[in-house]
Amino acid sequence: MYVTPQGDQVFVVDGHIHLWDARPENRRNRYGLTFIESFWGSHVGMTPIEQRWDFDRFCYYGVEGAAKDLFTDGYVDVGIMLPTDLREFYINGFNTIIVRLVGDKRTIVLLDNTSQGRYLDGFALAITNILYDLPYEAPKQSFQEAMLKLAVENGVSTAIALYRTLKAEHANEFDFSEMELNTLGYQLMQVKKVAEAIEIFKLNVEAYPQSSNVYDSLGEAYMNDGNKQQAIANYQKSLQLNPKNSNGLKMLQKLKAP
Repeated sequence: MYVTPQGDQVFVVDGHIHLWDARPENRRNRYGLTFIESFWGSHVGMTPIEQRWDFDRFCYYGVEGAAKDLFTDGYVDVGIMLPTDLREFYINGFNTIIVRLVGDKRTIVLLDNTSQGRYLDGFALAITNILYDLPYEAPKQSFQEAMLKLAVENGVSTAIALYRTLKAEHANEFDFSEMELNTLGYQLMQVKKVAEAIEIFKLNVEAYPQSSNVYDSLGEAYMNDGNKQQAIANYQKSLQLNPKNSNGLKMLQKLKAP
Protein backbone atom coordinates (compact mmCIF):
# COMPACT_ATOMS: atom_id res chain seq x y z
CA MET A 1 0.00 0.00 0.00
CA TYR A 2 1.36 3.40 -1.01
CA VAL A 3 0.65 6.37 1.24
CA THR A 4 0.69 9.79 -0.41
CA PRO A 5 2.18 12.87 1.29
CA GLN A 6 -1.42 13.86 2.06
CA GLY A 7 -1.99 10.58 3.90
CA ASP A 8 -4.17 8.90 1.27
CA GLN A 9 -3.71 5.14 0.84
CA VAL A 10 -3.34 3.81 -2.71
CA PHE A 11 -3.87 0.13 -3.52
CA VAL A 12 -1.12 -0.81 -6.00
CA VAL A 13 -1.39 -3.48 -8.70
CA ASP A 14 1.73 -4.20 -10.76
CA GLY A 15 0.67 -6.06 -13.89
CA HIS A 16 4.09 -6.67 -15.41
CA ILE A 17 6.60 -8.44 -13.17
CA HIS A 18 9.32 -10.88 -14.17
CA LEU A 19 13.05 -11.44 -13.94
CA TRP A 20 15.44 -10.85 -16.82
CA ASP A 21 19.04 -11.50 -17.76
CA ALA A 22 20.27 -9.46 -20.73
CA ARG A 23 23.95 -9.57 -19.75
CA PRO A 24 26.41 -10.18 -22.62
CA GLU A 25 27.00 -13.84 -21.73
CA ASN A 26 23.26 -14.56 -22.03
CA ARG A 27 22.67 -12.80 -25.37
CA ARG A 28 22.14 -15.19 -28.25
CA ASN A 29 22.72 -12.53 -30.91
CA ARG A 30 22.92 -8.77 -31.46
CA TYR A 31 19.15 -8.45 -31.11
CA GLY A 32 19.46 -9.25 -27.41
CA LEU A 33 21.43 -6.02 -26.99
CA THR A 34 19.02 -4.04 -29.17
CA PHE A 35 16.03 -5.33 -27.19
CA ILE A 36 17.36 -4.36 -23.77
CA GLU A 37 18.68 -1.01 -25.06
CA SER A 38 15.19 -0.06 -26.22
CA PHE A 39 13.73 -0.65 -22.76
CA TRP A 40 16.65 1.05 -21.04
CA GLY A 41 16.00 4.10 -23.23
CA SER A 42 12.42 4.18 -22.00
CA HIS A 43 13.65 3.77 -18.43
CA VAL A 44 16.04 6.73 -18.78
CA GLY A 45 13.42 8.88 -20.47
CA MET A 46 10.69 8.29 -17.87
CA THR A 47 12.63 7.91 -14.61
CA PRO A 48 13.80 10.76 -12.35
CA ILE A 49 17.59 11.13 -12.47
CA GLU A 50 18.09 10.13 -8.85
CA GLN A 51 16.23 6.86 -9.42
CA ARG A 52 17.76 5.82 -12.75
CA TRP A 53 19.77 2.63 -13.09
CA ASP A 54 22.98 2.52 -15.11
CA PHE A 55 22.93 0.21 -18.13
CA ASP A 56 24.89 -2.64 -16.51
CA ARG A 57 22.46 -2.79 -13.61
CA PHE A 58 19.49 -2.59 -15.96
CA CYS A 59 20.72 -5.62 -17.92
CA TYR A 60 20.15 -7.99 -15.01
CA TYR A 61 17.22 -8.21 -12.62
CA GLY A 62 17.47 -11.30 -10.44
CA VAL A 63 15.68 -12.88 -7.50
CA GLU A 64 17.35 -10.74 -4.82
CA GLY A 65 16.50 -7.50 -6.58
CA ALA A 66 12.91 -8.52 -7.19
CA ALA A 67 12.38 -9.68 -3.60
CA LYS A 68 13.77 -6.42 -2.23
CA ASP A 69 11.76 -4.22 -4.58
CA LEU A 70 8.49 -6.11 -4.19
CA PHE A 71 8.49 -7.22 -0.57
CA THR A 72 10.93 -5.00 1.33
CA ASP A 73 10.98 -1.56 -0.26
CA GLY A 74 7.99 -1.80 -2.57
CA TYR A 75 4.37 -0.79 -2.33
CA VAL A 76 2.87 -3.54 -4.47
CA ASP A 77 -0.30 -5.13 -3.10
CA VAL A 78 -1.02 -7.40 -6.06
CA GLY A 79 1.70 -8.51 -8.46
CA ILE A 80 0.97 -10.27 -11.74
CA MET A 81 3.96 -12.30 -12.91
CA LEU A 82 4.49 -12.77 -16.64
CA PRO A 83 6.53 -15.43 -18.48
CA THR A 84 8.70 -13.93 -21.22
CA ASP A 85 10.89 -16.48 -22.95
CA LEU A 86 12.56 -14.31 -25.63
CA ARG A 87 14.76 -17.23 -26.59
CA GLU A 88 15.19 -15.76 -30.07
CA PHE A 89 17.38 -13.10 -28.40
CA TYR A 90 18.70 -14.79 -25.25
CA ILE A 91 20.12 -18.18 -24.33
CA ASN A 92 18.11 -18.37 -21.12
CA GLY A 93 14.71 -16.74 -21.24
CA PHE A 94 12.76 -14.99 -18.50
CA ASN A 95 10.08 -17.13 -16.91
CA THR A 96 7.53 -17.00 -14.12
CA ILE A 97 4.83 -19.37 -12.96
CA ILE A 98 2.02 -18.78 -10.48
CA VAL A 99 -0.10 -21.51 -8.90
CA ARG A 100 -3.15 -20.38 -6.94
CA LEU A 101 -4.85 -22.86 -4.61
CA VAL A 102 -7.87 -20.64 -4.20
CA GLY A 103 -9.91 -22.80 -1.84
CA ASP A 104 -7.07 -22.96 0.69
CA LYS A 105 -5.85 -19.38 0.11
CA ARG A 106 -2.39 -20.50 -0.94
CA THR A 107 -0.27 -19.10 -3.76
CA ILE A 108 3.03 -20.34 -5.18
CA VAL A 109 5.16 -17.89 -7.17
CA LEU A 110 8.31 -19.08 -8.95
CA LEU A 111 10.69 -16.81 -10.87
CA ASP A 112 13.43 -18.08 -13.13
CA ASN A 113 15.92 -16.55 -15.53
CA THR A 114 18.39 -19.42 -15.90
CA SER A 115 16.68 -22.60 -17.08
CA GLN A 116 14.26 -21.41 -19.79
CA GLY A 117 11.43 -22.27 -17.43
CA ARG A 118 11.76 -26.02 -17.96
CA TYR A 119 11.97 -26.78 -14.24
CA LEU A 120 9.13 -24.58 -13.00
CA ASP A 121 6.24 -27.02 -13.47
CA GLY A 122 8.15 -29.69 -11.54
CA PHE A 123 9.00 -27.25 -8.77
CA ALA A 124 5.39 -26.13 -8.49
CA LEU A 125 4.11 -29.70 -8.29
CA ALA A 126 6.69 -30.66 -5.63
CA ILE A 127 5.88 -27.58 -3.52
CA THR A 128 2.14 -28.28 -3.81
CA ASN A 129 2.64 -31.84 -2.63
CA ILE A 130 4.78 -30.65 0.27
CA LEU A 131 2.04 -28.23 1.35
CA TYR A 132 -0.45 -31.12 1.47
CA ASP A 133 1.91 -33.71 2.99
CA LEU A 134 1.96 -35.78 -0.20
CA PRO A 135 4.93 -37.67 -1.69
CA TYR A 136 7.08 -35.51 -3.93
CA GLU A 137 10.08 -35.88 -6.20
CA ALA A 138 13.05 -33.63 -5.50
CA PRO A 139 13.97 -31.44 -8.51
CA LYS A 140 17.19 -32.33 -10.27
CA GLN A 141 20.09 -29.89 -10.23
CA SER A 142 21.58 -28.14 -13.23
CA PHE A 143 25.32 -28.48 -13.90
CA GLN A 144 25.47 -25.66 -16.46
CA GLU A 145 26.99 -22.97 -14.26
CA ALA A 146 29.73 -25.18 -12.86
CA MET A 147 30.64 -26.56 -16.30
CA LEU A 148 30.64 -23.12 -17.91
CA LYS A 149 33.06 -21.82 -15.29
CA LEU A 150 35.34 -24.83 -15.70
CA ALA A 151 35.29 -24.68 -19.48
CA VAL A 152 36.23 -21.01 -19.53
CA GLU A 153 38.80 -21.05 -16.73
CA ASN A 154 40.26 -24.58 -16.79
CA GLY A 155 39.55 -25.89 -20.27
CA VAL A 156 36.68 -27.78 -21.81
CA SER A 157 38.26 -31.20 -21.12
CA THR A 158 37.98 -30.48 -17.38
CA ALA A 159 34.32 -29.57 -17.77
CA ILE A 160 33.63 -32.75 -19.75
CA ALA A 161 35.38 -34.80 -17.07
CA LEU A 162 33.04 -33.29 -14.49
CA TYR A 163 30.03 -34.16 -16.64
CA ARG A 164 31.10 -37.79 -16.94
CA THR A 165 31.77 -38.06 -13.21
CA LEU A 166 28.39 -36.58 -12.30
CA LYS A 167 26.59 -38.83 -14.77
CA ALA A 168 28.35 -41.93 -13.46
CA GLU A 169 28.03 -41.19 -9.76
CA HIS A 170 25.04 -38.84 -9.37
CA ALA A 171 22.71 -39.71 -12.24
CA ASN A 172 19.59 -39.22 -10.09
CA GLU A 173 20.63 -35.84 -8.72
CA PHE A 174 21.42 -33.84 -11.87
CA ASP A 175 19.55 -33.00 -15.05
CA PHE A 176 21.24 -34.75 -17.97
CA SER A 177 18.66 -33.74 -20.54
CA GLU A 178 19.59 -32.72 -24.05
CA MET A 179 18.76 -29.08 -23.33
CA GLU A 180 21.34 -28.78 -20.56
CA LEU A 181 24.36 -29.40 -22.79
CA ASN A 182 22.82 -27.56 -25.72
CA THR A 183 22.34 -24.41 -23.67
CA LEU A 184 25.87 -24.70 -22.29
CA GLY A 185 27.24 -24.89 -25.83
CA TYR A 186 25.46 -21.70 -26.83
CA GLN A 187 26.68 -19.96 -23.68
CA LEU A 188 30.25 -20.81 -24.70
CA MET A 189 29.69 -19.54 -28.23
CA GLN A 190 28.32 -16.30 -26.82
CA VAL A 191 31.58 -15.66 -24.94
CA LYS A 192 33.62 -16.48 -28.10
CA LYS A 193 34.65 -19.95 -26.94
CA VAL A 194 33.66 -21.64 -30.19
CA ALA A 195 36.15 -24.53 -30.02
CA GLU A 196 34.93 -25.33 -26.51
CA ALA A 197 31.31 -25.12 -27.68
CA ILE A 198 32.05 -27.66 -30.43
CA GLU A 199 33.31 -30.16 -27.85
CA ILE A 200 30.18 -29.67 -25.74
CA PHE A 201 27.89 -30.12 -28.74
CA LYS A 202 29.86 -33.28 -29.70
CA LEU A 203 29.25 -34.56 -26.17
CA ASN A 204 25.53 -33.92 -26.67
CA VAL A 205 25.63 -35.85 -29.96
CA GLU A 206 27.21 -38.72 -28.06
CA ALA A 207 24.42 -38.61 -25.46
CA TYR A 208 21.53 -38.06 -27.92
CA PRO A 209 22.55 -39.50 -31.30
CA GLN A 210 18.95 -39.66 -32.56
CA SER A 211 18.19 -35.99 -31.91
CA SER A 212 18.05 -33.72 -34.95
CA ASN A 213 18.59 -30.66 -32.78
CA VAL A 214 22.01 -31.66 -31.43
CA TYR A 215 23.42 -32.02 -34.96
CA ASP A 216 21.87 -28.69 -35.93
CA SER A 217 23.65 -27.00 -33.01
CA LEU A 218 26.95 -28.73 -33.79
CA GLY A 219 26.62 -27.66 -37.41
CA GLU A 220 26.13 -24.05 -36.32
CA ALA A 221 29.23 -24.19 -34.13
CA TYR A 222 31.35 -25.61 -36.96
CA MET A 223 29.99 -22.91 -39.27
CA ASN A 224 30.98 -20.22 -36.76
CA ASP A 225 34.41 -21.82 -36.52
CA GLY A 226 34.87 -21.67 -40.30
CA ASN A 227 34.77 -25.46 -40.78
CA LYS A 228 32.41 -25.57 -43.75
CA GLN A 229 32.78 -29.30 -44.43
CA GLN A 230 31.84 -30.37 -40.91
CA ALA A 231 29.05 -27.78 -40.77
CA ILE A 232 27.47 -29.23 -43.92
CA ALA A 233 27.85 -32.81 -42.65
CA ASN A 234 26.09 -32.06 -39.39
CA TYR A 235 23.28 -30.04 -40.93
CA GLN A 236 22.71 -32.91 -43.37
CA LYS A 237 22.54 -35.37 -40.46
CA SER A 238 20.07 -33.08 -38.69
CA LEU A 239 17.85 -33.02 -41.78
CA GLN A 240 18.12 -36.79 -42.16
CA LEU A 241 16.67 -37.17 -38.67
CA ASN A 242 14.14 -34.38 -39.12
CA PRO A 243 13.38 -33.38 -42.73
CA LYS A 244 11.16 -30.57 -41.42
CA ASN A 245 14.11 -28.74 -39.83
CA SER A 246 13.71 -25.48 -41.75
CA ASN A 247 16.73 -23.87 -40.06
CA GLY A 248 18.99 -26.73 -41.13
CA LEU A 249 17.74 -26.48 -44.70
CA LYS A 250 18.34 -22.73 -44.76
CA MET A 251 21.85 -23.09 -43.36
CA LEU A 252 22.71 -25.81 -45.88
CA GLN A 253 21.61 -23.59 -48.74
CA LYS A 254 23.74 -20.80 -47.34
CA LEU A 255 26.80 -23.05 -46.91
CA LYS A 256 26.48 -24.54 -50.41
CA ALA A 257 25.90 -21.24 -52.15
CA PRO A 258 28.69 -20.30 -54.60
